[in-house]
Amino acid sequence: MQNQIVDHLEHVHRLIQLFLNSFKYFRNMYKGFYYSR
Repeated sequence: MQNQIVDHLEHVHRLIQLFLNSFKYFRNMYKGFYYSR
């Protein structure tokens, strides 16, 4: 049971990291687009 919880937490952590990375990526892209006008 304990291992399942740990696996789940690691999976959630990976999803959060992925979301944060894509958020930073899109924000940088938006900044570049906004300032290049």
